Amino acid sequence: MDSEEENEARERKTNSEQEMLTGCTSQKHMDPLDEQTDSFRAWESIVWSGLHLEDWRRHGIINRVAYFEDAWWLTGTGFTRQAPCKNLFSMDLKNLFTVAQFIKTRCEHGLKAGVTNNKNYVFFEVEILDPKSKTQLCFLDKVEPSATIAEIKCLFHKNYPNIYPSRQALKLHPAGKALSDDDVLEDLPVGTTATMFFQDLGPQIGWTMVFLAECFGPLFVYLLFYFRLPFIYRYEYNYTQSPFKVVRLACWCHSLHYIKKLAETIFIHRFSHGTLPVHTILLLCLYYWGFAAWQAYYINHPLYTPASYGRLQIYAALVMFLVCELGNLTVHVILNRISCNGSRPKEIPYPTRNPFTWLFFFVSCPNYTYEVCKDTVRE
Repeated sequence: MDSEEENEARERKTNSEQEMLTGCTSQKHMDPLDEQTDSFRAWESIVWSGLHLEDWRRHGIINRVAYFEDAWWLTGTGFTRQAPCKNLFSMDLKNLFTVAQFIKTRCEHGLKAGVTNNKNYVFFEVEILDPKSKTQLCFLDKVEPSATIAEIKCLFHKNYPNIYPSRQALKLHPAGKALSDDDVLEDLPVGTTATMFFQDLGPQIGWTMVFLAECFGPLFVYLLFYFRLPFIYRYEYNYTQSPFKVVRLACWCHSLHYIKKLAETIFIHRFSHGTLPVHTILLLCLYYWGFAAWQAYYINHPLYTPASYGRLQIYAALVMFLVCELGNLTVHVILNRISCNGSRPKEIPYPTRNPFTWLFFFVSCPNYTYEVCKDTVRE
């Protein structure tokens, strides 16, 4: 009886070994790798054991290795249950090494999963004071060292909703220069507790509205003088027009100039996120509107006389004016096509075959050169 039991046990062991060596399609041998950390450590110990056959057999995963070899060459990653089993002895040393590297990578990935690197960050504290009374307006705790002044302004805005970021100016000294929005907190000459002084810049208006106000005013003011509304000239000239064609031509050129500037402001110009205080805009509008009124008063005056050189002077000035207008528009379009990092240009414009761009050989922004020449001709 003992010999029969020993023979049966020996046969079962032999059959089990043959089944493991020849491959099997049973569900237990087709399961993918266990994702638990302990299983990955077991697989890693197998890889580092030198790929001995006894190690594979001892762990009972010979068919899995053959299965992974198929999965590696078929898909390159992961597993597929449709991949057929393959006899381990059909794999050469190169294939075994490839499988080992694959399993080792999987093991390392599994062992690293869930591991976090705890870094000790040094946070800053920002104290914002009133420059006159030195009273504390705001205290910001746990501010990132990489925070910019613009981000600090946004944090201050949360405490004071009426003081939006463009209205704020932060300084390190009450009489010092305002910090730029791009300045980084850790780069400033301050410790971990930074003290800043707040200045209210007053109500602000964006650059688009500034240009629209500057350009719409002269266009409207000039027409008041052109149609000679009452209280401008003597009452007998109310709602009359000049008999000279050059006066009408000047009105068309003036209107064309400011209509072009309005169109460029809306469709071409790209403005930064900066703003201007309201009192500064009032001064700019006073200059533009007043200068347009001064021009219009003399050009449309009832006692106005044409140019002394006649048509030659008029048409030469007209051609020069149109050339400068076209050159100014061309330069604005080229500047609009420059790639920018936010509001800052990333490249320098260069002259092309377009003759209006040849001024780039001499100046960096020839649009102002055309502007000066155009205003000189118009006057």
